[in-house]
Amino acid sequence: MMQRGAPVRNSGTSLVDYGVALADLPARQWMQTRGYKTDSPGSFRLFADSVVVDSFGLARIWHTSATLYRRGSTQNDDAHLLSLLIAIEGTITVRDGARELTASTNEAILLPKSPDYTIECNEPSARIEVLLDDSFSIGYSLEPDPALGQVLGASPYLKLLVAAANAALGINLVPAGIAGISLRNSFEHLTLAALRANENYQDLANIPPNERLYNRALEIIESGAGQSTLTVASIADELKLSVRQLQRVFAVAGTSPLVEIRVARARLAQQKLRSVTGSSRSDLAVVARSAGFSSTRSMREALRLVDTT
Repeated sequence: MMQRGAPVRNSGTSLVDYGVALADLPARQWMQTRGYKTDSPGSFRLFADSVVVDSFGLARIWHTSATLYRRGSTQNDDAHLLSLLIAIEGTITVRDGARELTASTNEAILLPKSPDYTIECNEPSARIEVLLDDSFSIGYSLEPDPALGQVLGASPYLKLLVAAANAALGINLVPAGIAGISLRNSFEHLTLAALRANENYQDLANIPPNERLYNRALEIIESGAGQSTLTVASIADELKLSVRQLQRVFAVAGTSPLVEIRVARARLAQQKLRSVTGSSRSDLAVVARSAGFSSTRSMREALRLVDTT
């Protein structure tokens, strides 16, 4: 039977660290205090705010591109902690043994802190980190077991978590006693809501990152086909990828983003042409513009492409 809430735990100690702005060795040492060894291709810079109350932690971290190595702890206090990493800028890739979990902006990864794992950020990135102990999952009877590591797709609850974290960290809160317990319980409830709302998050974790990015790119193309501002560069920018990375994702599927844009616009043009009674040059120009084409000639070429496939 599911309990109505996680067990209430006493709040004794708290540790706050606001306004952190460090570079190179001091920045690496700060990450080391959080259990991470840092490897970066050049100068390493970070900005952070964090608060820890007993087994609950909340942090907002921005840093330059880097690979973070975490070695699992055998200490009881650390072996039962879960981390929720919410990407708010850039892409986070977590490798845990043979598995790879990837979260882009507004997505999150829930993972245990005890095993060894690696966090890769190939560009400057920012994230919110929420630290919970395993009585959270026991108290709420979470299934599947979040200790296995899961990817959570974007949802209103994750956005709410980010907003709440920014608000809490923005006032330099020093939680103690009841305030610490209330803060922790609030974030547990928000995390639970994000998990419950994301019913297919286990399935998402099993989809290869390239396939997830490809499907998301197709969604962007389909929804924005009629906009002349939709370009390969704009799609890459929305997915926080370089144009070359985006092209590689499509190459795996045997196509290219430019081809898919033209096909989506051709399908849209076909739909619009069915409702057009005239066939004058001006009528075709209106359809072409509304379907995202720069000219009637480019629309005709795209329509021929669709007709021959």
